[in-house]
Amino acid sequence: MQWIASCYALLLLVFNCNLTRGYLIRVEAGNETRACATNDHQHAVAFVQNVENFDPHNHGSVETFSKVDIFNLDGNANEIMHEFDCNLVKSGGCEHWRKENLRMKPNNYEKYPPITDFRWHDIPVIFLNAGRNFWMENFLRNTALHAHFSILTNSNFYFLIDPDYLQMSTFRRRYNEPTPEEPNGRFFWHDRLDLIKTNEINLKNSGKKWELVSLRFSEDDPLGNEVQVNSGEISFPIAAKSAIRKLVSSNVFRNSFFPFFHFRGVSLVKMHLYNVLVPENEHSNASMERDVDFQKETAFCVDVVYLMRSPLKELERAFSITLTTEQGQYLHFTEAQPSKGVDTWHVVRFESLRRFSGKGTLKLSVGQQDLQIGGIKFCPGGNSVIVPKIRGMQQCHSLSTNLAPNPVEEEIFTGIVGRKAKICKRLNGRNCSEMKVCGSKSCDCFHGFTGENCKKPCERQDCSSKWYLIRQCLNDKFNLKNGLCLKACANPMFKFPFCTSQIRKVKPFVWNASPNSISLNMSRSLGSVSDFDHIRVRFREKHGTWWWSKIYKESDGKYFTLEGLKDKTEYVIFFTIYEHDWNVYLQNLAPGEEVTATTCTPIDGSILQLDGASFTVSNSDKKFCQPKQIDVTEISPGKLPISSKIQILDNQDYKKNLNSCKTGTYYVVSVSDIYQNRVEARLECSDENQLTTKHPPRDYPLKPLCLSINESVVQISFEDQLTVVVSSNASAADREKICKPSSLRVIESRKILFSATVDGFESETTIGNCSIGKKYQIILADENEHEMKFSFVCVEPEQIKFQRMTPVVHKIWARKIELDMSQSLNDDQLIEVQHKEEHTTEWKTNSYQKSMGGRLILNFLNPKTLYAIRFVQKNTSIKSKEIETRTKPCLPIDENTLEMKFEAPFTALARVKADLEEKEDLCRLAKIRVTSGKLVLLNTRVYDSELRWDLSPCRIGRHYLFRLEDEQGNVVQTNGTCSEGVAVVANELSDITDSQKILEMVFAGTVLMLMLSIIGLYGICICCEKRRRARQVAEEERQEIQRRYMSQIYVY
Repeated sequence: MQWIASCYALLLLVFNCNLTRGYLIRVEAGNETRACATNDHQHAVAFVQNVENFDPHNHGSVETFSKVDIFNLDGNANEIMHEFDCNLVKSGGCEHWRKENLRMKPNNYEKYPPITDFRWHDIPVIFLNAGRNFWMENFLRNTALHAHFSILTNSNFYFLIDPDYLQMSTFRRRYNEPTPEEPNGRFFWHDRLDLIKTNEINLKNSGKKWELVSLRFSEDDPLGNEVQVNSGEISFPIAAKSAIRKLVSSNVFRNSFFPFFHFRGVSLVKMHLYNVLVPENEHSNASMERDVDFQKETAFCVDVVYLMRSPLKELERAFSITLTTEQGQYLHFTEAQPSKGVDTWHVVRFESLRRFSGKGTLKLSVGQQDLQIGGIKFCPGGNSVIVPKIRGMQQCHSLSTNLAPNPVEEEIFTGIVGRKAKICKRLNGRNCSEMKVCGSKSCDCFHGFTGENCKKPCERQDCSSKWYLIRQCLNDKFNLKNGLCLKACANPMFKFPFCTSQIRKVKPFVWNASPNSISLNMSRSLGSVSDFDHIRVRFREKHGTWWWSKIYKESDGKYFTLEGLKDKTEYVIFFTIYEHDWNVYLQNLAPGEEVTATTCTPIDGSILQLDGASFTVSNSDKKFCQPKQIDVTEISPGKLPISSKIQILDNQDYKKNLNSCKTGTYYVVSVSDIYQNRVEARLECSDENQLTTKHPPRDYPLKPLCLSINESVVQISFEDQLTVVVSSNASAADREKICKPSSLRVIESRKILFSATVDGFESETTIGNCSIGKKYQIILADENEHEMKFSFVCVEPEQIKFQRMTPVVHKIWARKIELDMSQSLNDDQLIEVQHKEEHTTEWKTNSYQKSMGGRLILNFLNPKTLYAIRFVQKNTSIKSKEIETRTKPCLPIDENTLEMKFEAPFTALARVKADLEEKEDLCRLAKIRVTSGKLVLLNTRVYDSELRWDLSPCRIGRHYLFRLEDEQGNVVQTNGTCSEGVAVVANELSDITDSQKILEMVFAGTVLMLMLSIIGLYGICICCEKRRRARQVAEEERQEIQRRYMSQIYVY
């Protein structure tokens, strides 16, 4: 039983743990590996060449041996964003990031896992000639040594630890110096019993791969000391562990040890030394942020490497990434996967297809307090192509120990790389000639080339390359088992999931029309298309916004009619073919080409009008469908028929003169409209130059429909990120007349993400999660397939909470509204309070923060006016619910609130008697008017609450009326009489009065002269009209005599 359990555990290890799906494809030119492509962003890709032949002076710098450039399969590298990386391997590589409660520390000899991610490329490379040593930093007694190395060598080597009681310089000289007898250096194992060393290490890959070598040494646990190669594949005990214990217990050791490697041959060594960012303490909020600049429009992609010392708890997050731009764009990602292991480096990619430009801020907020950040790197996104900085590489390999590709799946991924010509252009600036794509088993040419060296261009039919058969999937996301695309085709015109044939589309063929219907010839529309589930026929008014739709099935026959349309209205129509699997693959619902058609009355015989020997086709009143063509055939006794075709221009009448019309001759006239409706008439010459004919009438029925859903009767709201609520503000009786909502779809970038049935009004539909910042389109359809469209932007839960907030009104005056902000808002955030009048579009803004108090007053409003009020988040422009409230009407002016009087000299005075608080609600003065009989002395607008107007001197005994009107038309007036008390003014007035009398006499004389002139002109006009009428009668008599005379000549 124990044996069976062991085998079962081994099977689990093989099938579940060691078959991580990752692929590594080489791009070769001759014998050189130019690049490698992978779908694994978790691990670095290392390049290899024979180190025995490597010469730093001829083959490139040692510092750049392991450095690479990375771009995606489409050739995009995102180089301009690398200056914003947080590189904790390079000195100063993260100094521009602003850190809060985070400190930087080196890993040194602490217990950290090895680096296998993107940081590996930046670890310095040390070149060692044969017989040289790689010395490490000494470490103190009573401390443990943990260290990791990447080694590329095809020779054997040793790991040694030297106690410090000898002079190290002397030892190093005699240990390293080669001699003619021993060119790789002498070894003094026989007289160095105190030297702790391993057995000779022989790496199995012999320089064909970078080997991972891990060390563990502790004087407190000599039996646990070991060297591991490739994470435990081979373990080497350090000398005789009992001897180590004896040496440690002796007094030859002092304070520290000196560890080193000794290599027999040429070797390259990378020691995993780097920095990490750790939180300062458990109770502080740790974060780091960096100003970034998207100098050109770029998709967002960031890799973050991190390590956890303890597992995540339920609902606990490791960290979050937030991007905000100056243009108001926003992205937020959260890393929270409790299943991820501890004490191991994890790489998580945050990627968005949204494109960003301009400046912004990227922020990482730490959630778990024992989390450690290893680095942040901007990436090009998608699958990666890794290119070494130096030429001459012979091989590449992944640093993953669990890379186990399935041969079929690897071939599919190889095919995807093989049709990416942009890889070749990026590598050598030209096409893919002489370049190959190689998997683990074999190589093939890039698509478009063939031959032994892939030099020969080829056509598809004779090309040996098979990559054109590989399905082109969106973002190269395909099912690794069968090669089918996962989400959509790269070309949306192809049929998902095979993506090898185009989506079927057809164009409607309009056959006929009536005042309230349009008929489609489905046989001519579909052509050879058949074997589908149904076709959805969509149509709307050309200048309208709402689409209607009807379902057509093959069993419906040759013709299909759209009924219940408006007369003389142009409609847009298109078809969408629903295949038998449409409910499984909604991506294949692609609309076809649109056509336009106009409802109208088919032509009948009344469109043909006769006038002697001519006929006219007239549709000037647009009563009928537009006439298109006239066919005329003349048939005369003893002659061959003569036929002609006449094209009719839009909106124009056509007149035809039949000069050959004689008794016995007849004409067959056929008129057709734009929908092939045809009326045919036999025009007979009943007499010389006289035509006669008859025409039958036509009639068409109407069909009533329910009221289509629209924004005035149906509302959609979002309770949270997941739930859509359909409701109506119509009465119960009116709802019976409205078409009931029946289905709902969620669309992003023309792709249907979700669809479900809707159970009428007051229904809730859960649509699933959404991506923060993305815009979605919600389409609601009713039972008659009429549709409504709504836009929805996915926001954070806190922002949804803000959207639900409603301004609370505390008090209303005539000119101001007071809001209760303590009931409106829950947290202290800077917001904008906006308000606008009805029938206007401009919003006026007040800034508010909770620290400003619990009340906010909106001032300078107009009385008795409806205002809309809402809140807006300052940074995100998220809006709360709107409320509407009307200010109170102002208090009308009256004798109690207004003082009015005259003073000498002739001065009108008015003053509001109300106190300051009452003035706020009092109607403001708008107009002042002072009259005396029919004489207006003053009539003007006013803007103050206290008025003083100096008038002309008054006339003794004359009465004056002083009238004031407020902004709402309320009037208060007073009167007065000019008395003896102003005698000085009266004397002056007398002169002015005589002048006025003279002016009045002159005015009266002028009016009399004008009246006499008008009477004279009227008499002259009457005489002229009598003479004109007499001439007209004489002319009519002359024309009648001439007509009779011509008629007599014709009869003769």
